[in-house]
Amino acid sequence: MRIPYTSRLILCILCFLVSSSNAFSGNIDLKNIDTIRSISEFQKIANELLSNKALSKSQIGVSIYSLKQNKDIYSFNSNKTLVPASVSKLFTAFMVLSQMGGHANVTTTIYTDAKEIKPELDGNLYIYGRGDALLTVSDLEHLVSQIRQLGVVRIKGNIYCDGSFFDGNLYRFHYSGDADEVEYVPPVSALSLERNTAQVIVSSGSTANRPVNVQVMPTSAGFETHVNAKVSGRVAQPKKVIKKRKKSHSMNDIENPDEYNPFNQYFGDKLAAARPRKKAARPHKKAVRAARASVSVTSSAKSAGKQIITVTGSLPPNSNIKRWLPMTNPCLVVAGAFFERLKAAGIKIDGGLEEKLLSEVPKEKHITTIAEFRRPLNSILSVLNKNSDNYLAENMFKLIGANCKGKEDNKREAVKYYKKMFDSLDFPKGNYEFNDGSGLSRRNKASSEAIVYLLEKSIKSQFAEALDTALSIAGRDGTLRKRFIGTPAENNLHAKTGTHRDVSGLAGYVNTFSGDTFCFAILSNGWAIGEYKQLENALGELMSKCYFTHEEK
Repeated sequence: MRIPYTSRLILCILCFLVSSSNAFSGNIDLKNIDTIRSISEFQKIANELLSNKALSKSQIGVSIYSLKQNKDIYSFNSNKTLVPASVSKLFTAFMVLSQMGGHANVTTTIYTDAKEIKPELDGNLYIYGRGDALLTVSDLEHLVSQIRQLGVVRIKGNIYCDGSFFDGNLYRFHYSGDADEVEYVPPVSALSLERNTAQVIVSSGSTANRPVNVQVMPTSAGFETHVNAKVSGRVAQPKKVIKKRKKSHSMNDIENPDEYNPFNQYFGDKLAAARPRKKAARPHKKAVRAARASVSVTSSAKSAGKQIITVTGSLPPNSNIKRWLPMTNPCLVVAGAFFERLKAAGIKIDGGLEEKLLSEVPKEKHITTIAEFRRPLNSILSVLNKNSDNYLAENMFKLIGANCKGKEDNKREAVKYYKKMFDSLDFPKGNYEFNDGSGLSRRNKASSEAIVYLLEKSIKSQFAEALDTALSIAGRDGTLRKRFIGTPAENNLHAKTGTHRDVSGLAGYVNTFSGDTFCFAILSNGWAIGEYKQLENALGELMSKCYFTHEEK
C-alpha cells in the first residue's frame, strides 16, 4: 500500500532529526576530521558519502567550484537537470539584480492631474504601483504625510488606482502552466498591500442573539462587509478534546478560508509561522469554542470592483475567530486603504474611489508627482531568499517581465529575459527551464553545474554583495538558522535552501580554512528528504574543513 506523501515527508524529517552523522556516512566521522589537505582526499570522502545505500534510488547532482583555483573541486552528475525547488529563487534574484542593479528601488507613486498644488486640490489623485510586494498601511501613511506637508486639506476629485504595470494574470498557478498547485500563493499584482491578504476578525459579546462584530484588516473602502452571524445562546462547556488528524496542506484550491494562513508555508521550504502564536491560558476551552463555532466567511466580487466579505453562522459568547482571505481586487483595496488614511489625516475628499489607467488621462491634463515611497530592492530580496518567501519571489518574477515592457504577459517576457541572459553569459546549454520565480513549479529544471555557474558569475558582478547578503547564514538566520550549528560551517556558509515533498537542495558559498571560497550546489530528487538534508550538512561541513596547501592538477 502506498504511504501518503505527507506521512512520508514527516517520516523522512524525523529520520533526519534523530539520525547521527555516523549512521548516514558509514565509517566516516566528520567530527574527528580536523582538515582536508588535498582535493583527492576531499573527493574520496565525498564519494563515500554519496555511496550511502539510502541514496541509491535517488537522482543527485553535486557541483563544487573553487574561486581561488578557478576550477571544479568536485562533480557528481553535475550536468543532470533536476527539480531545484526553492533554489530557483537564486535565479530570480540574479535576474532582477542584473536588470535593475544592486542599488535600485521599487517605487509606489502618487500623481495628480491638478494644474497647481494648493490647499484645495482641484483635481484627482492616482496611486501607481511598480511591484512593491511589501507595501503596508504604514507606508501609505508615509505617502499621506507627504501630501499633508504640501498643505493639501481637500481633494476635489477622485482617488484612482492603476495596477497596469503588471499584467492581469494574478495567480502563480495559472501563469506557471502547472497541472497541480503545490502551494497557494496570494494574488501577485503591481499595486499590493499587506501581501494581498485580508484578515477578518469575528468576535462576539456576552448577549445572545446579538450580531457579531466584524473587523477587516487592512481597513479599506475597497471592502464591503455583510454580517448575517449572531451570538449563540449559550457558552460552550469545557470537555475533553479529541485530537483530529491534521489535514493535508497540498493547497490544490482555497475552497475553505479556514485552511488558509498566509503566514505559513508548507512546501517550498517549510517555515514556522512568521507571526508567533501566543499560548492560550486554557487551551481546552478555546479548542471547544473553536470547534462549536459555526461561522462561515466568504468572499465575492462586486460589479464596481469592490470585494464583498460575507459572515454567516453563529459564534459562542465572548469568543473570536480569525480568517484570512485573498484580495480579489488588490488594486482597489490599496486605493481604498489610501482613501481611508487620507480621511484619517483630516483631508476631505469630494469624489469617490475607482480604477483608472494613467494612460487614459487626457493629454491636455498635466500629470505631476505629489508623493512617492521607495523601497530598496535589496530589502525585498533579503526577505525573499533568507525566508524562502514564495510570494515575494513571484512578485520579482513578474517585475522582471514588466521591466521588459511585457505588460501583456509578464511570465513570457521574464522567460525570454532569462534566455537572453543565459546566452550572453554563455551558460551550459539545455541545463535549465523556469516557469515561475519561487520554484513551486515541479516543471522547473536546473543542473547543479548551471547553479554554480550562476553563483560564480554573481560573485564577480557589480551586485555580488546584494545577492550574497540576501542568502541565509548557517546557524544564524532564515531557513539555515538551525543547521550547521557547532561546525566550521556555522556563520560561514551562506546558501539558499530548497524543499519539496520529493526534492531537497542547497546552493551558495562557503569559505575554507585555507582562505578559498567554494561555490557549490547540491540537488536531490527522490523520497529520502531526511537523507538528502544529512548529505547537504555533511558536504557543507566537509567543504568548510578544506585546507589545500597546494594546487593539484
